[in-house]
Amino acid sequence: MPFPLPLSAPLRPLVATGLTTIALSACDVTPNPTTTGPGGVTEIQIASGLNCFDNKCFKYDPQSGAISVNGRRPTAPPPGVTLSDGSITAAEFSATFQTGMMAHTIGESNR
Repeated sequence: MPFPLPLSAPLRPLVATGLTTIALSACDVTPNPTTTGPGGVTEIQIASGLNCFDNKCFKYDPQSGAISVNGRRPTAPPPGVTLSDGSITAAEFSATFQTGMMAHTIGESNR
């Protein structure tokens, strides 16, 4: 038997629709501006704070040089990726996001 909602039957579809709308709108992110670099390579402009591209986001702190992904501890960008230059390629963005995803989760001990 499914878990009953503490609402009358006529209100349940409205609540379910509202929750779905909230969940879908939370996933809508604005990607960072891009430029075309040498050789026609797409470069993503990097700024302090949240940076998003291709449905991947990480936060960048220029003072510490660290990046972080939600729920993960801050970490250094991958070797060879210089965020302070102001732009990185799509491949470097993906590598930076992957590095952030491999960092320890918040609350996880360093073992």
